[in-house]
Amino acid sequence: MQLSLNLEIPTDTGATAPLVLPAAASQRRRSAGKMRHYGGAAAEDIAVRAYEGRGLTVLERRYKTSDGELDLVLLDDEQLVFVEVKRCKRRSAWDSPVSPTQWRRLERAAQHYLASYATETGAHPFCRFDVALVNELGAAEIVENAMTFGA
Repeated sequence: MQLSLNLEIPTDTGATAPLVLPAAASQRRRSAGKMRHYGGAAAEDIAVRAYEGRGLTVLERRYKTSDGELDLVLLDDEQLVFVEVKRCKRRSAWDSPVSPTQWRRLERAAQHYLASYATETGAHPFCRFDVALVNELGAAEIVENAMTFGA
């Protein structure tokens, strides 16, 4: 059952305006989740443009495995590049944007991708992990070899 109220409050000009009550907590969480999703997708678009500007080819976006998700998988000549994209509002958040637990999950997802890639292509390329940091203005900073594979 949903209860709706039509309340009005006086404004500075003497007129009245509808009273807007805060959304329920679950609705706020859903809205926040959607905003994070869209913000993450926008940050990935920015990272893709930055990498394409460097001549890399996008192979996968949001590659999902049972162990985790790779935001981007790119090809740099014959090297695979796994990219974790992070939106950061503050420069201080860029110091350690990926936790050790996240790195382990990314490594396992990359191992899945490498096995699939080898099966499909017969190739066993070198690979690296990058982090693409995107600020609130849409500027991207790419940190190549942010983590050594297998470390």
